[in-house]
Amino acid sequence: KLNVEDARQGTAAATKYKVFKLPTILYMKSDGSVVHTSGYMPPNEFATDMREAINVHKNFPVWEAKYKKSPQDSANTRILAKTMLKAGRLIEAEQIADTLAKYAPNDSILAEFYNALGRNYAMDGDVDKGKTLFKKALAKAKAPIDRAEANFFMGICAMTKRDKAGATTYLKNAVAVPGVPPALKQKAQEILDMLAKS
Repeated sequence: KLNVEDARQGTAAATKYKVFKLPTILYMKSDGSVVHTSGYMPPNEFATDMREAINVHKNFPVWEAKYKKSPQDSANTRILAKTMLKAGRLIEAEQIADTLAKYAPNDSILAEFYNALGRNYAMDGDVDKGKTLFKKALAKAKAPIDRAEANFFMGICAMTKRDKAGATTYLKNAVAVPGVPPALKQKAQEILDMLAKS
């Protein structure tokens, strides 16, 4: 247990492990590598999350060896990509997602992966990398939520680059997606209204 606000205890660890919200729970191996991350959750969900972390720790070497031997095994590749993403190992997660795209280009999970990766990179401050991943998500998106999220976050990326026209276009695209979740639509519309006034 570290107090990330105490410079003597946890500030360096918070930076190293990219802790952006509190509480953050890192499940780590003895070598210091993260195998699973999570945050606050009710006790029953926390128990389930702990079991998942133990499962990941136990099965990760098997999934990784299987991936190296048979990268075209989309079921295993999907599990490994999710595991890497959950552990915050973004470079490996993207490489594995790209492998999944190569062998299973129509896999419905790809847009979700690319959106999640894009959010992680953007939150880390690499907006350009986030934007690249959101574009990949848009190219693979079939579900309304995936299209809407990719457009929404492309709009946010454009805002960070002070590209009002680009932000407006992407946010309007997010709002226009049929079946867009109401909360996402409302948030995009609020930002559009703010942009119109600026």
